[in-house]
Amino acid sequence: MKILPENKTLLFLAIFTTLFFCIAIPLIYNMLKYKYTFSDAGLRLLFYLDEDTEWAKGLSDNQFFKIQTGMSKGQVLHLVGKPLSKYCYEKGCTWTYTWQRKPTNDYDRREVLLDTQGYVVNKRHEFFID
Repeated sequence: MKILPENKTLLFLAIFTTLFFCIAIPLIYNMLKYKYTFSDAGLRLLFYLDEDTEWAKGLSDNQFFKIQTGMSKGQVLHLVGKPLSKYCYEKGCTWTYTWQRKPTNDYDRREVLLDTQGYVVNKRHEFFID
């Protein structure tokens, strides 16, 4: 069976449309909803079935993105509430606001890094693959 030129065009359009709706739209959705880079959005899409994020009570990404470098830990607590866990070490503390439910699950990581004085020096928001 020979494929005619007009059928090749229709076939191309059908494949392109399918790929667009199955890949591009979810990718753009992840970039907008989670404010992810292209690569993190792609990884979240690729590993979607293994994603299992536990979020701190009441936390939303909108609140998390309001955290700024230089804020005090009191301001962070007021803005986003208590973290799921705190890890302190010689150079400061890491407050973890999301976690993976199982050790092998991939998850949306949200962490705030504080210096020894209790001020925000950085925050992490990424899709973490375990």
